[in-house]
Amino acid sequence: KVKDPKVQSLLASLLDDSEPEVQMEALRLIGELKLRGVAAEIARRLPVMSPGVQEEMCIALGNLGERHTIANLTALLEVKRSFWKRTPGVSDAVRVRAVWALGQMMPDAHARTALAKASKDHNPMVRRAAQSALDKEVVPPFNLNLDANS
Repeated sequence: KVKDPKVQSLLASLLDDSEPEVQMEALRLIGELKLRGVAAEIARRLPVMSPGVQEEMCIALGNLGERHTIANLTALLEVKRSFWKRTPGVSDAVRVRAVWALGQMMPDAHARTALAKASKDHNPMVRRAAQSALDKEVVPPFNLNLDANS
């Protein structure tokens, strides 16, 4: 838990380790320590990692709350289908984690738009996670001024 900038670069370098377990542990530490400077590095690697690592990346990005990563998280939700080619796409578990991470970015118009679209997803787990995130959005309290002098 050393606050030295070298720690951030060391943990960021572990994202390229050949062992997914090392990558996932680095991501957990990055999220726990709120090392916001690493968010861009995580987002850049997000599309090419294994599903287990992608889940941890989504959790870390949600914990970091860096809104500049919303587009990267939203890209995970887009199911690419083709008539000619079967592609496995992003796993539903990763998509659920991406929805959770977007919920951590609220209130934000781009995150809200992505969550609204995900609330109509074909997968019920993704739909429920998106609706839950939208339901938790902080609504400013209605202020009734019931002062007798009014």
